[in-house]
Amino acid sequence: LLLGRSVTGVFAVSGAAQGLFKVSVSPEAAMVEHGGSVWINCSTTCQDPGARGGLETSLTKTDSKSGPGWAAVLLVGITEWVSAAQCYFTCGGDTKVTAANISTYRPPERVVLEPLPEMELGRAYNLTCWVLNVAPVTHLTVTIRRGAQTLHMETFQNHTRIGPNNIPVTHEITPQRWDHGQEITCHATLDLTPHGPHFENSSSAVELKVYGEFPHEPQLLTSLYIEVGTRATARCGVAGVFPTVGEARFTLSFGGESLNFTVTTSGDTATAQGEVWSPFPGQRELKCTVTVGPVSRSTRQSILVYSECLGGSRLRPEQGLPRF
Repeated sequence: LLLGRSVTGVFAVSGAAQGLFKVSVSPEAAMVEHGGSVWINCSTTCQDPGARGGLETSLTKTDSKSGPGWAAVLLVGITEWVSAAQCYFTCGGDTKVTAANISTYRPPERVVLEPLPEMELGRAYNLTCWVLNVAPVTHLTVTIRRGAQTLHMETFQNHTRIGPNNIPVTHEITPQRWDHGQEITCHATLDLTPHGPHFENSSSAVELKVYGEFPHEPQLLTSLYIEVGTRATARCGVAGVFPTVGEARFTLSFGGESLNFTVTTSGDTATAQGEVWSPFPGQRELKCTVTVGPVSRSTRQSILVYSECLGGSRLRPEQGLPRF
């Protein structure tokens, strides 16, 4: 039998001789899965063949074994998160006691990363990881990684609550261009050694999606004057957006009404093209909005819709930015 914590005492053999004896327990600190079982072994160095010993505990005992100088008891269905069992032996009329501490554990049920939004370059965001239904938390380590790089590690030695807990861990990140497409993972380690097993669990990976660099504002090209009932081409273009121009999403409106349009790309430039017209004269606003991830940029142009004046000439000047 293994020897553990011990105490010493004095006993009398055959009512005359005295000597020192020890009482030991193994394991001294037991880590048992919640609802599980464990053998507790008690032993003594007492040489008196009549020495008697055993185990006192509030836990359920279902089996026991004994021999000269030792006794072993099986404890089952252990659901107390922290408990104790006391080994005792009586030797020469002197009784000595030593205790075993018993803790139960629960491996991390799940490790979950909260969903991440589409991120804007240079803006701060929180990465939040949850480790669910784990105990004891004092033996837990949580690590947040970007690829193979550790971003944050947290331990909980000062945690005081007994029993299973849902543990959140948060780390702030300010995404840069090189973060786009990187994977974030969260890892939980419950290390119960040397008194128990070692567990590891990980979350599913979450991909970082980083957007929002507009080197130039969207540019509109169209006629500034349109005759009533006449259709005119309107173009809106944007160049150099991050991560790619193919991520750009357009909306075009004229006089507050959405326009149908087509989008073409060439190199790092995307262009939306539609037609504007109005059956009535007056000022109208042409608006183009370009969205990349969570970031939007808009540009506007005022257009005069005119009708032919009696006896006058038509106004047909065109003005705009360079053709895309």
